[in-house]
Amino acid sequence: MRLKLNKTLILLLFLFASSYSFFMLQQLPAKTLVQWLPKNMLQRSNIRLTGITGTLWNGQLAKLRLNGFGLSNLTWQLHAWPLVLGDVSLGVKFRQTGAFGKGEITTDFGAEKIVMSSVQGGFPATQLMPLFYGFPIALDGQLTADIKKATIQKGQQLSLQGELLWREAALSAPPQILFGDLQIKMQAKDKGTVMSVQDQGGPLQLQGKITLQGNGAYETNVMVATRSSASKALAQSISILGVRDAQGNVQIKYKGKLPNWQ
Repeated sequence: MRLKLNKTLILLLFLFASSYSFFMLQQLPAKTLVQWLPKNMLQRSNIRLTGITGTLWNGQLAKLRLNGFGLSNLTWQLHAWPLVLGDVSLGVKFRQTGAFGKGEITTDFGAEKIVMSSVQGGFPATQLMPLFYGFPIALDGQLTADIKKATIQKGQQLSLQGELLWREAALSAPPQILFGDLQIKMQAKDKGTVMSVQDQGGPLQLQGKITLQGNGAYETNVMVATRSSASKALAQSISILGVRDAQGNVQIKYKGKLPNWQ
């Protein structure tokens, strides 16, 4: 009888301890999640986080900045089960003026590899301007993304599966150059990505492939030309890219390596 009572007491104590631990975890402040991230990872990636509120499981971030890029009003939901397996998995959303996005992000505690899935969003092309710092140009149009899966491990893997669409693509710096709608389809291959680029019938003719390897090496093989609806400025800019063939096409072939990828 005493043995049976002891087992019942132990079970009750276990249930109480589990419930209390779960309750305490729910109350942990959102800043706890950031404290789990390796400091050198944030510094190496040049990530700055401000305005962290909420709880560990459901938190908010006023602003995230990454190498000149910024996101505002970001929220996350931490999934419990992956923590048991040693992973951090988040459902993330953000919405700001003219831009929105959502997706799932999974990484280990060392943040060596990041896997993103079901990523959807849209933002003005002007938000890509940090990539062109120092160039006398300004991008225009709207970008939408539908990424089924992306696996990123610096120096080793950059696999993307999905699609990007640049609507009403243009350079608005003088003179204004209109391209039309441009599409990039991304197919993961080995530890890299093959990108197929294609225009959608606008003044710019664009077709070809960009092959990107996991170690950051890339190769571009793209054909560009103009249609009769193209502006004089667009036709002149195409001529700068290279010599036109008999059909008026310019073939762009280039090999290189992503900076700061190793």
